[in-house]
Amino acid sequence: MAKDTKAIDDAAPGRGTVIICEDEAMVAMDLEFIFQDLGFEVIGTYPSVKSAMKAIEHGNVPDLALLDVRLTDGNVFPVADALAEHDVHMIFHSGHAGLEEVSKDYPDALCCPKPTTERKIEATIAELGIKERLPDPL
Repeated sequence: MAKDTKAIDDAAPGRGTVIICEDEAMVAMDLEFIFQDLGFEVIGTYPSVKSAMKAIEHGNVPDLALLDVRLTDGNVFPVADALAEHDVHMIFHSGHAGLEEVSKDYPDALCCPKPTTERKIEATIAELGIKERLPDPL
């Protein structure tokens, strides 16, 4: 199933909205800065499945989600399932995730292993088909 990039293309300003599911505070903060530098609006950072699910249930549905597989209260897959129902682009970000499991269950999602850099995240976003919204290089 191909993802529709219209929601991201129509988002203004920047490239759209993103949520970050990450239980390590320093990593989450670094990821927030990376996504802001890439032109995204970070609309939420969640350390647990419970907090992410609550936000989604209250309508906080992004254009893109970066998901650490292991959060404080379990694996992120229930969050991924909820986001998939809304056709949200997903990037799994983990040092633990088996690519086979993620690829099988979420064929439209991509993986960006930990540790990562802004350049790796930017390349992964481009693979999702939303490259046209990348900021112009200086």
